[in-house]
Order: sequence, then C-alpha cells, then structure tokens
Amino acid sequence: MGTRTWPAPAMVLDPAESDGPVLVTTLYPVPADRANAFVEAMQAVGRSRLRTGALHWDLYQDGAQPNIFLEVFQVASWEEHLHQHRGRLTGYDHAVEEMARSLTDPAHTFQVSHYLRTRPRGPD
Repeated sequence: MGTRTWPAPAMVLDPAESDGPVLVTTLYPVPADRANAFVEAMQAVGRSRLRTGALHWDLYQDGAQPNIFLEVFQVASWEEHLHQHRGRLTGYDHAVEEMARSLTDPAHTFQVSHYLRTRPRGPD
C-alpha cells in the first residue's frame, strides 16, 4: 500500500526547516461512553507517531472536562514534521488515526496546533 499525506499545517509563522523541536497537539472531544475505546485506539496512533518521527508521544485527559483528550507529540524539527505531512504515513497509519477519530464526538471537530520553540531575542 502506498504512502498517504496529511493536509499541510495552517501556519501564520514561517518556520525554517531546521527550527525545532516542534510540539504538535490535538484536542479530541470524546463522548463518555467511547472514552475507553478511544484511549485504546490512541495507543496505536501513538506507536504510529513514534514510528514516523516523533521523539515523544502521550495522551492526556482533561481533569475539569473529562470528555476532552489532548494528544501531544514532539518532533526534532519543522522539516521532520513536514516529512510526516508529505508522505511518511502508510495506509495503516491513516487507518489507526481514522479508527480513533471515529470515536470522537461528531458534533465537534478536533483541533490541531503546532508549537515552535521560542528563543530569547537579542538586542534590537
């Protein structure tokens, strides 16, 4: 099976390919009756993220809003993350993501954010 791609990230900042590390977060709204299945499905997503370039991966549940889950993973550079977007993912990777996302609340969309490490600015 050939590789597939993610859509390009919507960015206002224009990072250099060498900028990094990059922290990627995704908020998922999940109905309570699907939470256990979602957490289980996300374990395969985590393995996929690590296999395709993530340095770290984890999943968190909001203590105040237990129907909200936060996926967090880090890649070494913007270039490394772009490789994920441009075709490093296999059909299996997309299938495990689609399985996990099928368990989310269809009335709400998940939200993806890309965080770039900040550096202290020198004198102007």
